[in-house]
Amino acid sequence: MKRVEELAFPVIFIAGDGLLDIRNTTAELTTTGVTALRKGLFKHALVIDRNGSSYRVQGAKRVGFEPPFWGFRLRYSRRVRLELNLESNGDLDLDQIKTHVSSAIRRHPHVWDSIIDKSLNQVLSEISRAPSQQALLDLLAA
Repeated sequence: MKRVEELAFPVIFIAGDGLLDIRNTTAELTTTGVTALRKGLFKHALVIDRNGSSYRVQGAKRVGFEPPFWGFRLRYSRRVRLELNLESNGDLDLDQIKTHVSSAIRRHPHVWDSIIDKSLNQVLSEISRAPSQQALLDLLAA
């Protein structure tokens, strides 16, 4: 089992339903809304750290609420802190990481259309041309 604190951040987080996100810190990775947790955001999620090590989330246990106000927010669901049970999934090379990222983007093209000014094909082309994992992280974080 890998401890979240031992991951090399930033990490690529691919939720169980295929949504993709970059998480820059331990707190970002282990904090979510109650609704997202209940809907299975972390179920079978894939975490790929900066070094290319990959992990499957085997379990997500609520350990508390995000301060202040015990996780309550006016416009969003209550925020909780999690303890993640990560199981090593092996080291991935750059091409394997690109495949995971491209697959996640293809599963939810409407999300990417709404947050970037490029076409889906342009984004996928830029991903395939990324010369390093750091370049890929920079591209996804932009």
